[in-house]
Amino acid sequence: VADSPFTGIAEVVAHAAGQKHLPAKLVVPLADALTRWRYGYRFGAVRPVEAVAAISPRPLLLIHGAADSLIPVSHVHAFYAAAREPKELWVVEGMDHCGGYFADRAAYVARVGEFFARHLGSVESDRPERI
Repeated sequence: VADSPFTGIAEVVAHAAGQKHLPAKLVVPLADALTRWRYGYRFGAVRPVEAVAAISPRPLLLIHGAADSLIPVSHVHAFYAAAREPKELWVVEGMDHCGGYFADRAAYVARVGEFFARHLGSVESDRPERI
């Protein structure tokens, strides 16, 4: 289960720069160089969207708020397109980043629980009885 996944760090930084009315074409390469210098990796090394297809045949539930201001909802649609079956997409209307849980906790937990039950079955049934 991935709630509010991002396709890549460069895209997240570009979106944040745009929200601050800064030129993404300048900010992203500068931030990338700074990250390489400070932490030893480049933005291109962190692109979960490129790895999502390898999750298959494990089931994947993608959740995203339609009004996410941190990670645009376009990221989850790209994730869904790149993923293989079995996969499910749940876009929560009107919700911000990771907002689905806070909008209706019971419904969120029920939906995620049903997903696990459907794809994993009961953990209890796999345990041997204790004497």
